[in-house]
Amino acid sequence: MPETGHLDPQPAVYWPEARLAYDPEPDTGPVLISVDLTVAPERQAAFLEAMGQLRRSRLRTGATRWELYRDGERLNRFVELFSVPSWEEHLRQHAGRLTATDRVVEEAALAFSTRQRERITCCRRSGERRLRTLQITIECLKDFRKRGGS
Repeated sequence: MPETGHLDPQPAVYWPEARLAYDPEPDTGPVLISVDLTVAPERQAAFLEAMGQLRRSRLRTGATRWELYRDGERLNRFVELFSVPSWEEHLRQHAGRLTATDRVVEEAALAFSTRQRERITCCRRSGERRLRTLQITIECLKDFRKRGGS
């Protein structure tokens, strides 16, 4: 069993208010958050180790998926991606789901970066994928029938 006595479980609200160009419904999701990071080559080994700890924090606080990518053209650029099931879950991360320990872990990992930019890159309403698939299927059937199909 891992040692947890050193962890500070006190809630910490330190993320800025989440904003989008529109007001999604609470069940809108999944929500994909991306963070672009610029890390000098001599700091990358320590950065990657710190990002492993940040991964655990993200998954513990609601992320269902976490990945870290390195840019193939700019070797000092990394992109952290994590997703949460819904807009409501993401708002919970902003409003107190994170702890003081999560803050320490996040700040330590991001301190290796000389430049950061966070974006909410994807947010779709529940059921949109099924609706779009249905629309495409109907359009394909109409086109097939126009060409003489049965």
